[in-house]
Amino acid sequence: MPIETKNDGPIRIAIDDRAVLQLLSRLLERGADLRPAMRGIAGVLAHDTEMAFDREASPAGVPWRPLAESTKKARVEKKYPERPILQVTRLLVRSVHTDYGVDYAMIGSSAVYAAIHQLGGKAGRKQQVTIPARPYLGLSPAGQEEILATLSRYLTAQR
Repeated sequence: MPIETKNDGPIRIAIDDRAVLQLLSRLLERGADLRPAMRGIAGVLAHDTEMAFDREASPAGVPWRPLAESTKKARVEKKYPERPILQVTRLLVRSVHTDYGVDYAMIGSSAVYAAIHQLGGKAGRKQQVTIPARPYLGLSPAGQEEILATLSRYLTAQR
């Protein structure tokens, strides 16, 4: 950045911003279709969800509340005592799906009972049973870092 000065006039500063403008132009171009990055982000969401089911803890690492004694007893009667929490039939796990597009990545479940397990609340006949929240959707701290790294790699990659 050359600075020209004269004793008898104002100070002039000339800035060569061509490199910055080229970088911004490339960033706009890459940002117009984020599908490759969003595909990676959807994979991170799926991984963190799988880990939540495996660890029986939220993606952030908070352990799920243990099963109620009545639930444990019912599982023994139905011959399901060794199955992990939220995985008696594995229908919930299998209902989780990801999607991505130009400017989004998402994860969700098509199971009608998915929300009650994620958020907790009243369920059953006359809403007499309280189901604790056992969050399985979300991001771990490592997942958050991986998403930032994925976006950074994508937006700064050379073509």
